[in-house]
Amino acid sequence: MNARRITRIAVMAALTFIGSLIRIPIGPIPITLQTVFVILAALLLQPADAALAMGVHFVLMLFMKGSAIFVSPSTGFLFGFILAAFLGSLIAHRTAFGKTTAGMAVAVLVTAASCYVIGLPYMYYVLDVLKGADMNLMAILEAGLIPFIPGDLIKAGIAFVVGKVALPHVEPLLREA
Repeated sequence: MNARRITRIAVMAALTFIGSLIRIPIGPIPITLQTVFVILAALLLQPADAALAMGVHFVLMLFMKGSAIFVSPSTGFLFGFILAAFLGSLIAHRTAFGKTTAGMAVAVLVTAASCYVIGLPYMYYVLDVLKGADMNLMAILEAGLIPFIPGDLIKAGIAFVVGKVALPHVEPLLREA
């Protein structure tokens, strides 16, 4: 691993961490700017590096919040960011389709949606099993998905535009790694 690659990973992890500090509280899961940077990591980094950046972000969050992080309803989304960045980057960088505008859009949407694959079940586990909130599927969707769809679409659009502008400048650096 060279210095440029480490720097790209660290920058995306740091930006995602900073995005986590900008919060709009609505229910058990606040709206943050983290997903913008998760999507950008998918678009601008190779799959392993995108996942590693989100792993570093998770470690930063762990240092900030301590072990209490594991009983937070939003922690599953932090784990989901690792999967989401990896999957989105696979589409963006490992397929010919990913280089097209439509392919980038698919990579963005897959990244945004993939966060929920781990996030929602973990949120259910924390709220229902650990905290006894007696949550059913609809209650979980109402608490952790439905209110976030409009914001996620806006954040996905922002990340798409930024990624589309930045990718031609970053791609030569990706080939060096």
